[in-house]
Amino acid sequence: MSTSRLATLATLGLLLMTAVWGSTFVMIKDVIARMPVADFLAVRFAVAAVAM
Repeated sequence: MSTSRLATLATLGLLLMTAVWGSTFVMIKDVIARMPVADFLAVRFAVAAVAM
């Protein structure tokens, strides 16, 4: 691959990651309104433990 193509792919990857990371704020805000914070954190850490 050429250098310019790699730079374009890197930029697109960063933009995609920024969009995903930014959207989690909205999702977490909605989930916190529906369930207790402690339960949400337990699920979050359980998913992270399984992923590791």
